[in-house]
Amino acid sequence: MVVFEFGPFVLDPAKRSLLRDNEPQALTPKAFDVLLLLIEQRERVVSKDELLKTLWPGAFIEESNLSQQVFLLRRALNGDAEGVEYIATIPRRGYRFVAQVSERRSEPSTEVPAAAPAPRTRIGRLWVGTAVFGAVTCSALLPRWTFTGPDDATENSRVISVVAQAGVQGFPSISPDGNFVAFAWTGPQNAGPPDIWVKAVEGDGLRQLTATSEGEGAPMWSPDGRQIAFLRNRQGVFIMSSLGGAERNVSSSGSMLGWTPDSSVSAGPRQGG
Repeated sequence: MVVFEFGPFVLDPAKRSLLRDNEPQALTPKAFDVLLLLIEQRERVVSKDELLKTLWPGAFIEESNLSQQVFLLRRALNGDAEGVEYIATIPRRGYRFVAQVSERRSEPSTEVPAAAPAPRTRIGRLWVGTAVFGAVTCSALLPRWTFTGPDDATENSRVISVVAQAGVQGFPSISPDGNFVAFAWTGPQNAGPPDIWVKAVEGDGLRQLTATSEGEGAPMWSPDGRQIAFLRNRQGVFIMSSLGGAERNVSSSGSMLGWTPDSSVSAGPRQGG
């Protein structure tokens, strides 16, 4: 299988992962599909009509949806860098991937193949109840995660190691596309209250989303994979982009988090309060 490399990025179609300097970058499934198609067709301009028909076959999708995916891609690729262009807009025609790309064969997997393919479980709306937590109460370890087939058949199950870091980890939350896990972690030195981190399910790259002295827990992905809601001790419920950046306080209290299908957050009352 081919892996694409450009700038500090590595795009692995087989794993559906995008790494920047070996750190996972959170993308929505459609944004990933747009990026992959533009890279595969980088020798030419890909029209907006072709993108819509290829990525949303048989569906009537407004062009604004495509523009939103390209916006998310540019934010993920460009970051804070100025003068870096990966996706060029060709007026009245479409888009073209303009960065230099190299291809290499992906390393063969060392996993023992299962008896049958085991598609990852996709998570849509999910409600989670948590108790009020103190400075370091994320005591549930995350050494493994189980993926099963649609019928939950034992022979179609496989167990892989997801997070087995030094320190205390807890509150795992898998992204809607199954490629990333958000979790609370005290860090490799176990030197304080937990922060929110994101890691690729099948990769080593780590991204720290929060860094406070209060302690965070119970991260939860929005259904579109673009945001993560979490609890901060003594301060309430916060939301931030799954790529990191500015955070927003949406409730001064709460212990049950839930996303509606349109990715608007809902915070339930504290248990016992």
